Formats: sequence, C-alpha cells, structure tokens
Amino acid sequence: MSRVLGPLLSVKASGSYANTLIFQTRQGQPRVMFKYPHRPSRSALQQKIRAIYGEAISEWRRFTDEERAPWNEEAKKLGISGVNLLLKKMVARRYPVAYERIGYAAGVYSNANN
Repeated sequence: MSRVLGPLLSVKASGSYANTLIFQTRQGQPRVMFKYPHRPSRSALQQKIRAIYGEAISEWRRFTDEERAPWNEEAKKLGISGVNLLLKKMVARRYPVAYERIGYAAGVYSNANN
C-alpha cells in the first residue's frame, strides 16, 4: 500500500490513504480521487456468459491459422476480429436469450462456420 507524502489534505499530498483515497498531481493541478471497490456481479446470466466465453477462447486457441482464416474474413466484413465473431456466434447459439439481452438481434449471425 502506498503512503501519503505531505500533509493529508494539502496541495502537496500524493499517494493513497486506506486504499480508498488517491492523492496525485496531474498537469500541475492537485487531485483527490475516491477509489470505488470492485463489486463482481455473479448473476446466473453472467456466469453462463462467462462460461461460454471461456469455451470460445479455448476453442479459438486450438484453431490453426488455416481454421482461423474464414472467421477473420467474415469478421472483417463486420469490422470486428475473428475471435469476436466466434464469441458472438457461440453466445447466440448456446444462450439466445442472453444474446438478445446484451443488445444483439437473434439470428443476425448465421451458424455456418460452427
């Protein structure tokens, strides 16, 4: 844990206090920021999506360059990477309700490469 250098609420304070207040100087201006604790969401939907992402990434890593090429070509038309296209298709196929809830219309992407 960092320590605060200088008087705590002075212009010369820098560092952090109790891992919640951060004192720093940016562009010559003193700043005090509050560090919000990370609260991981563990909803059932998020756990399912994370599991699908994990499977998709594992599958992508097993692909050879020749197997990745069609994914990358199709994804290039959409302005995304091949791995992102694989993620979208796996979520749409495995859990269509989640796919709709995260803002994508079901059936937009075909499952031709799956």
